[in-house]
Amino acid sequence: MTTMSKIVLYSPRADPTLQAWSIPLPLLSVASVPHSRGYDVKIFGWDPNLDLEETVVKESRDALCVGISAMTGYQITDGLRVAKLVKQKNPKIPIIWEGRQRQLSQMVDTTSLLC
Repeated sequence: MTTMSKIVLYSPRADPTLQAWSIPLPLLSVASVPHSRGYDVKIFGWDPNLDLEETVVKESRDALCVGISAMTGYQITDGLRVAKLVKQKNPKIPIIWEGRQRQLSQMVDTTSLLC
């Protein structure tokens, strides 16, 4: 295993007006595999009581990679904003995008992009 064994997963806010805390269930599923292999997986979903941007950036400084799960819409906007902040502090960190794209679902069920 690598010396950097932390993985940061982020679930962007689905709606900019959302004020309720949400559990990122898809990320819990994704995290189960690396967690079972000994990786320290940090999962962040929308929480109005937490400065998510600062927390995700801080946690990603010594991480192996950052994963962002987003559907087409506002989640991409929010995810891009956080990805840019992470890259400003750690330009070499891989950012992996994943998510079901509803508008593209007939052509592509899921997308995985490496930034």
